Amino acid sequence: VREVRGNRVDFGRPLRLDVRPEWNAEIWSAELPIQEVGVEHLTIEFPVMEYPGHHNEPGQNAISLGYTMNSWVREVAILNSDNGIFFWYARFCTAEDIVIAGRGGHYAFNLGGAQDSLVTRFRIENKSVHDTSLSNMANGNVYSWGKGRSINFDHHRGAAYQNLASHIDVGRVRRMWVSSGTPSGHYTAANETYWNILPRSTLRRLLPWPAMNIIGPSGESANIEGEWYDIWFEPIMELEPEDLHLAQLARRLDRPLPPPPVLPPPLPTGSRAVR
Repeated sequence: VREVRGNRVDFGRPLRLDVRPEWNAEIWSAELPIQEVGVEHLTIEFPVMEYPGHHNEPGQNAISLGYTMNSWVREVAILNSDNGIFFWYARFCTAEDIVIAGRGGHYAFNLGGAQDSLVTRFRIENKSVHDTSLSNMANGNVYSWGKGRSINFDHHRGAAYQNLASHIDVGRVRRMWVSSGTPSGHYTAANETYWNILPRSTLRRLLPWPAMNIIGPSGESANIEGEWYDIWFEPIMELEPEDLHLAQLARRLDRPLPPPPVLPPPLPTGSRAVR
């Protein structure tokens, strides 16, 4: 909020949704109780054990930023976890230069109810039930510059909307659209956007997600109108810019487009060090 004049409120940026008088909208403070905290430059390693199965995890959980603003996780490796990194109803938080390795678990990343947060320059060397997850009306979040063996873009229902996945190498594409959550309604709300997903996106297992955007390399035909709900699909093999998020950020700040980021290297076999 930039200014309040009587019954008029001036916002510093546009709202994501319409606000109509008949809806009796309310304005709530965005101040969360925890701010300016970070976890960085370390390895979190749990004992090696066989994964006991979905919802049977013993609790080898690494990092959770809950009800947190303006905070970060940076240069962290997580091995053999049930759950890697949670941003739970967090805002303006960043996870960068992250490696998830060892045996797979429940979640690698979970943005539940999070807003305007970023997970970037990450490597998922294992396969969890949910690799990059969004739920509970999460919106305005970005997953970018990631690489993995077989990443899925899990949506756990709860009306996540207007999130972006940009320049991610998912590895094997057969799990890309596998999602979960309680069986009630769509897996996601509107305007989830997938930009430059590698090696090639596939629509064969796509669920009916409303007003979804897929732009980038694809082995499918663009003539799919009517098959799903208002999907916008553009198969472009050499897509520019490579990363939509960095391009939008540079434009907003009136800066040149930065060079492509460098992903953290894989963990050396047998090494416990973050390099």
